[in-house]
Amino acid sequence: MKKYFIFTIFFLSLFSCNNQSNSEIVLEEKYTEIVNNKLVYEVINSVLSDKDNVYRYCDAVLNRKTVIFLNNDSTFIKKFDTIFSKNDKKYILKQYRNGNKFILNQKFIQNKKVIEFDTLTISSKERKAKFWEKVRKENNCVGYLYVPLFNLKKDLAIIECGDSGEGGTFIYRLNRNKKWELFKTIEKWIE
Repeated sequence: MKKYFIFTIFFLSLFSCNNQSNSEIVLEEKYTEIVNNKLVYEVINSVLSDKDNVYRYCDAVLNRKTVIFLNNDSTFIKKFDTIFSKNDKKYILKQYRNGNKFILNQKFIQNKKVIEFDTLTISSKERKAKFWEKVRKENNCVGYLYVPLFNLKKDLAIIECGDSGEGGTFIYRLNRNKKWELFKTIEKWIE
């Protein structure tokens, strides 16, 4: 009985949101549409077609986040203190937590191939290695992009994207011509 109690406590503490420090978990829950999907895909396609963005070399993109880092949301939202209002940040945080469950749909993506991330790859290192080997063989470059996060007015969108060589977090703005354009680079990395 004591073993089961200890196992239960360990299991609960392992998956408790309050006590985790950047632990990885698997995506299983369903995405809830907080912002209209038409607007979400409008921004995604703008980012994917931006010739100055990291996707200029990639023809393929993963359909979902491969891992989630818990408690990352508090660090993430602090990056935007001077750009968004308090109410915007609450709205963005709600989208961010829900966005972990977002899956790209190929029928809404223009000019890129969407690769389905095989969630079974996490069950063994061997399967994971075979999956990535197959993906690399079939595609010159594979990128990732996470669901855009909007302010309340829906004229600014935060998006994290990249590929195996570079990436970052960017803010896109809806311009006078109703087109999404890069407004600000929050952080950028190059490997």
